[in-house]
Amino acid sequence: MREQTKAKSRWTGIKAQIGVIGAVGIIGMILLGISALIAVGQQRSLSDEIEALRDVNRKVEAIRYANADVSGWQAFYVWDTRRKDPAEAVAGGEDTNRGSYLAATEDLKKQLAAFPVDQLSTQERAHWDAMTAAWKQFFDADARAVALYRTKTPANLDKADEIIDDSETPGTAAHAYDIIDNNGKALFTSVRARSAEKQKDVAKVATTMSWIFAVVLVLAIALLAFTVYRVSRRIFGNISAVLESVSALSRGDLTVPSVPTSQDELGRMALAIEDARLSMREVISEVTVASTAVSGSSSRLAQIAEEFGETSTAVAEGMQRVSQGTAGVSDQVQAVAAGAEEMTASIREIAKNAEAAAGVAGRAVAATEMTNRTIAKLGESSIQIDSVIKSIGTIANQTNQLALNATIESARAGEAGRGFAVVAGEVKDLARETSTATQDISRRITEIQEDTAAAVAAIEQISMIIRQIDDTQSTIASAVEEQTATTNEMGANIHRTANDTTGISRELAALVDRAGQSSTVALTAADSARELADEATTLNTLVSRFRL
Repeated sequence: MREQTKAKSRWTGIKAQIGVIGAVGIIGMILLGISALIAVGQQRSLSDEIEALRDVNRKVEAIRYANADVSGWQAFYVWDTRRKDPAEAVAGGEDTNRGSYLAATEDLKKQLAAFPVDQLSTQERAHWDAMTAAWKQFFDADARAVALYRTKTPANLDKADEIIDDSETPGTAAHAYDIIDNNGKALFTSVRARSAEKQKDVAKVATTMSWIFAVVLVLAIALLAFTVYRVSRRIFGNISAVLESVSALSRGDLTVPSVPTSQDELGRMALAIEDARLSMREVISEVTVASTAVSGSSSRLAQIAEEFGETSTAVAEGMQRVSQGTAGVSDQVQAVAAGAEEMTASIREIAKNAEAAAGVAGRAVAATEMTNRTIAKLGESSIQIDSVIKSIGTIANQTNQLALNATIESARAGEAGRGFAVVAGEVKDLARETSTATQDISRRITEIQEDTAAAVAAIEQISMIIRQIDDTQSTIASAVEEQTATTNEMGANIHRTANDTTGISRELAALVDRAGQSSTVALTAADSARELADEATTLNTLVSRFRL
């Protein structure tokens, strides 16, 4: 079960939670990048199509200019057939109108051959086919007219003029030119309309991708903000629980639990503080019980010691009276024997209580040392956490610097970088908020370390008092053992005296001396018991500061 908890905590620790924040930010940036790439790709594709249509339009316009050029040079060489020899006019020599016509015709044919027919739509292809067919008719009509001009007869010259100029009769050059001009205009208008539609598509794509980019940006920011809120809530929940428990502990209140709200490092720290609180509460409870028992036992010990001193005095006086006469010796000896037995039983009780109190004090010393080590480990953990928080702050500052650099680069990019500038501004604001949160966490951890130091000092004071109790208990045990030996020896003497009254006179002097010694020991035991009662009262006063 502990191994499962450790495995789970690796996925719910502070490092993992910070990694989740970074992953969410990276995913958001990836989505924004993908959206931007898609938008750039679509706009580039549409731009290529628009540029291709513009190229087609320029070539259509060039062909229309070439049409006018060919038709103009044809009119010039036809006019030459009326001004000079017809055969010479259509010979096609250099620096003649017919030669210019033939050169324009060759240029037009090259343009027709190089025209990108695959870029045309179905309707535009129909216009193009009509133009090419009409050009064939135009060239055929021109060839027939030239053949008639070469005959130089008036009838053929008129007939050749009709082939060139009659726009109403199919098969003539003028009729073919009208077809070429009309289809050329329609082709130019259609290509220009398609280019305008592509321009509208570019605007639509830009608008659509702007909305998609804005939606992805808002979702990424919302998800990142939600993740930061959840992580900070878990962190501050554990910190608040630990701070409340440690603050109460520094005031001596052991009733406030440290309840972990997660299984990360702060949760384990809260759980460790809760274990330390429970251990300290158990130790304080045992110390309270032990100090009460020691106080009661010491009071009884003082009372018994006083009674024993009075009894010893009475014995000494009785022995002095026995030395003056042996009347009633047997009765007094029996009374002394009974008192000695009662005293022996009381001393055994005292020894038992002293031994129990010594055991409790020893356990209390061990428990306080263990608690002190636990809280010291908590201090080390808080230092490590403070180091992690400083690393977070460093990352936040670096992120802020990167956002500033991105803002500068977007400003350089001009209008194209305006959207990226908005993203950089949001990232900079988020980095600033992360830095502020890490500073707040560091301040709270510092307060935890100060409260932990106060708790360590209080525990060390308790440990010192418990050691004093342990030393006092050892002194009491030694005194009780000495008193037990003395009373045993006195009882044996009293019994021998009762059995043999004949030697009573010889032993009176020795018994008087021993009775004096017993009185001295009883007074010493009474003083020790009073000192132990004072120490127990002091311990009770210190322990009463804690609320259980």
